[in-house]
Amino acid sequence: MERAVISTKGQLVIPKKFRQKYGLFPQTIVEIVDTGQNLVLVPIPEDPIKDSRGMLRGTKISTQSLLRMKKEERQKEKRLIKK
Repeated sequence: MERAVISTKGQLVIPKKFRQKYGLFPQTIVEIVDTGQNLVLVPIPEDPIKDSRGMLRGTKISTQSLLRMKKEERQKEKRLIKK
C-alpha cells in the first residue's frame, strides 16, 4: 500500500509507479470523482474521441437494440415519475 501526504497548499504527489502505470505525465488533466466514500482520479485523455476508437469492437450492438434499450429506459422513467 502506498501513502502520500497532502501539502499545506492542497497538493498531492502521486507515487512514481502509479504515474507510470496509468500514464500520468506532467500537465495530464484528471477528473476527481466523489463516490460518497472515496475520491477517484480519472485521467482525461487529450483526444477522447481518438482514445475511445475501437472500444465497442467485437460487440454486437445494433441500432435497433440501442433504440429498444432507450425505449425501455423511458418507460422505466415514466413509471418512476407516476409513483
